[in-house]
Amino acid sequence: MPAAWLYGVAAVHAAELTISAERLEGPGFTVRSARMRLDAREPGRLELRLQSLAALGREWREATLTCDLVATRGARIGCESGALEVGQRIPLRAAYDTANGEVDVELTPPAGGHWRLAGAPRAAGWHGRLTIERGALAAVAPFLPPTAPSPNAGQVSGSIAVAPSAGGLDIEGALAFSGVGFSDAAGRAAGEALAGEVKLAAQIRDDGMRYRGTLDWQEGALYVQPLYLKGGQKLSVEGAVDARQITVEAGRLRAGGVGEVTFSATWDRERGALASSAGGAAALDIRGVYEVFARPALAATAAADLTTDGTADFGWRFGDGALQAFYLNLHGAHFQDRQGRFGLSDLDANMPWERTAPTQARVTLGKGQVLQLPVGRVEVPMELDGFVARVAQVEIPVLDGKLRMNDFVARREDDAWEWTFAGGLTPVSVEALTRALGTHVMLGTLSAEVPKVRYRSSTVAVEGALLFQVFDGTVVVDRLSLADPFGSVPRLFADVDMRNLDLDLVTRTFAFGSITGRIDATVTGLELAAWQPVAFDAHVDSSPGSYPKRISQRAVENITALGGGSAAAAMQRTALKLFDTFGYRRIGWRCRLANGVCRMSGIAAKDGGYVIVEGGGIPAISVLGYNRAVDWQELITRLARVTREDSAPTIQ
Repeated sequence: MPAAWLYGVAAVHAAELTISAERLEGPGFTVRSARMRLDAREPGRLELRLQSLAALGREWREATLTCDLVATRGARIGCESGALEVGQRIPLRAAYDTANGEVDVELTPPAGGHWRLAGAPRAAGWHGRLTIERGALAAVAPFLPPTAPSPNAGQVSGSIAVAPSAGGLDIEGALAFSGVGFSDAAGRAAGEALAGEVKLAAQIRDDGMRYRGTLDWQEGALYVQPLYLKGGQKLSVEGAVDARQITVEAGRLRAGGVGEVTFSATWDRERGALASSAGGAAALDIRGVYEVFARPALAATAAADLTTDGTADFGWRFGDGALQAFYLNLHGAHFQDRQGRFGLSDLDANMPWERTAPTQARVTLGKGQVLQLPVGRVEVPMELDGFVARVAQVEIPVLDGKLRMNDFVARREDDAWEWTFAGGLTPVSVEALTRALGTHVMLGTLSAEVPKVRYRSSTVAVEGALLFQVFDGTVVVDRLSLADPFGSVPRLFADVDMRNLDLDLVTRTFAFGSITGRIDATVTGLELAAWQPVAFDAHVDSSPGSYPKRISQRAVENITALGGGSAAAAMQRTALKLFDTFGYRRIGWRCRLANGVCRMSGIAAKDGGYVIVEGGGIPAISVLGYNRAVDWQELITRLARVTREDSAPTIQ
């Protein structure tokens, strides 16, 4: 019903009636300057012109309805060649029976399809039916709110019937859709080639509405940020709507290749918030869950490219504005990074959680792998208490040693998680470790004490220093932190101090040539991006003390090649070949890496270069370097080829 006629004029001239109004308002619409003219002469004509019509967040100017009236079959009045013009011209046909009140309107939009609305009054109320035959959804787009997703392709067929019933109104219908495409202005939602069927039945009463509906989405692809879904999903819901809330009493989502989830929920209409919800699923296919739901959301993380397997159960209970309970069970789960960075196999878990009561959880890992490093069977008993998880102690087999983790505590504060633990590593064969990592095979054992590790704000940091035993010396790693460890470009920072390393073990490991002696090395400001060095300041120097110091001919050649001494004289080459090993007093080298360039120096400056090996004993040899700046990648290339190229040292 119109809310206000602000101004109106009616004039009658014989069989012609004219009504006009300056402004007409009603729920959800406003009309300015409306004029209706009815010519009842034979043939008659109905004409309605609106200067503007505002509704659904849109405005149409110069909207017009024209209809040539023809009286047929006694009381029936027909409109055989009408047209509705609202930005586009839509031909229409209509009929009205003055005897029984039946109305029949047919629209044929230029975009395609046929829309028919027919109805009639009955003693109990109005009966009506909307029938659509291959209706082009593009024709509907101009009539939708600007903020709503706009259909750009596809068609729909089916019917929706309205009929009175005891105390109310019943609505029932089914619509089949195919080839549907749509998008929204913000780019957060889009669909392509969607096909399926919607069924709805509802009973409207004075105190509310009961409904039952299904959406059978069979084909096509749908993107709703951040999810990308494909057809094969079926949703069914049944519930009620009243003035206070919208309730889903029985909901069921069957996702193709995933499994079935049942749920219930209540939406508080006054607060505009979820009031309660509960649901769960059993034996979901983890592979389907990952591909359909999880993978799009993990695109920017280290878990973006996994192979998965196994099954999972989960459930939840939501109320009082917060999650009250949740459980997750995994059965034979498998997660393997396709880039080989990590993997978990035979993973079982039983993790019940209550918001207000402590629970006990357990996770069992059959085997795993981190950076090609195999991890053995692990059992993790866990205590859950609200948003705090505790693990008293767990031992993780790593090669022939064990990584021990004590007092693990994870807690959620200010909507962010942080965790801490202490631990250590019992002696692990470095030979087995390096073979597993696919690097140069080294000798010795590796052990460590971990004072405390903390994760906070996407950064893992070690509080205190890590102590390793390797190459018969010690390695202390301090200020170690790893930013964005699960991102695509993790960044590692550390200072490293190595003392009294056995050079014989080191050089034999890298097939560099033999050097006996001891060495200290300090690396400060080490920074790795995606595990590649981008900055550090490294010093290498002979360790203090008395010990044999000999360097082989091959080691001299390789050090010379790295230092850029390839211009040595032929005489020096000949002298070098007279002896297999040489004595030296001291070895020293420095590289400061910044902006992809390693700036090098040695023990001291000499003859336009710098001393890397200072000679001592009989026969003695000194090695000079001449390159002071070298591209880091070029230096890495040199390290890779030093064992196969001849180089010339400077011999004294």
